[in-house]
Amino acid sequence: MTIWLQNTGAIERRIETIPYIARAAVHRGLPASIRIAVVERTPFAVVESGFETAVVDHELRVLEPETAAAAGPVFVLDSGANLVPGSYVRTREATELRNSYDAIAASHIVATTLALDRFGVWS
Repeated sequence: MTIWLQNTGAIERRIETIPYIARAAVHRGLPASIRIAVVERTPFAVVESGFETAVVDHELRVLEPETAAAAGPVFVLDSGANLVPGSYVRTREATELRNSYDAIAASHIVATTLALDRFGVWS
């Protein structure tokens, strides 16, 4: 099948389902070439939820299961967070910890592990 009949938007969406890909752009060229440009996601933090750990980017998209000591902060969440590669951690707790980390980092303070206590206050 010719590349000129392919839906480039659909190709881009399929590529963007890969956890480490933020954006993809497909460009066709003459006579029969195709160029795919991608923007990669940057690992930001490690999320721990129960016995599971995963590396996430700043948007809290799960990039991969955490297998080695990763750089960046560790966010400790309650058990049950969805840590499947390609999914987003959409809990209030995760968003609050990320925003708190950003505020702390803006003050030039290095935080290594953040968690919420039983009252919802980060520690």
